[in-house]
Amino acid sequence: MENQPPDNFEDASLKSAVRRAWGNERAPESLRKSIALMATPTPTTPPARAWPKFLGSSPIKSVAAAVLLSIGLAYLGYQAYRMTRPTQVRVMVERIPDSMAHKLADDHDRLLADANKWSPDLPRDNPDQLAATLKKKLNYVPMTASPGDGFALVGTASLGKGNGAELLYQKGNQTVSVFSLPASDVPMCDNNAILGGNAPNHPMAGFVHDRGFYMLVGSSADNSMSLSDVQALRDKLRPSIPGACPSH
Repeated sequence: MENQPPDNFEDASLKSAVRRAWGNERAPESLRKSIALMATPTPTTPPARAWPKFLGSSPIKSVAAAVLLSIGLAYLGYQAYRMTRPTQVRVMVERIPDSMAHKLADDHDRLLADANKWSPDLPRDNPDQLAATLKKKLNYVPMTASPGDGFALVGTASLGKGNGAELLYQKGNQTVSVFSLPASDVPMCDNNAILGGNAPNHPMAGFVHDRGFYMLVGSSADNSMSLSDVQALRDKLRPSIPGACPSH
């Protein structure tokens, strides 16, 4: 009978025969270790994260480019701000001589202290008639507009042989004289110049336009009237003189 190759390796009699024939046989130790290593699962290392292509090939170069871009955007923003912000006009103030400032302060105090504060040649109770009379008397436009804001006309005076006028206004402890004088009194000042003066306790502010020289001189018993107060009144009255506020 010819030997037939087994077709069932799970047969119990076959396994017993194999154990009897080769039960003491062992694979070499090195082979057994190699097989054990091959059977042990190898941990996998996650791949390194790649630098995004859209950021360029170099992280340092990309960061530098981002910084430069930020600087460029900030510069463009600043230039846009400079182009759109309102223009700041710096006004140069010309100072009248101290001797003239002191004279105006004395005239203000004299009219304030006068019991009869009204000039006999000027209308007293009618502002329109007062303005019309001064326009006829003077060879320049007089400043007769009221400062408002609670100030009331309490006195008038003719100055310089009738070629000038002082209108005295009062509000509580505060008084302000509005002087209209010929521009020839301040030949050292330019036309349309903004004026200031220096006299103790008498803040003053004015301007020159065409043939007229206009100055406001203030005072207050409690020193509550400041230079900025008088300047604000000057700026309020200045447009009442035609052409005195040139457009920019």
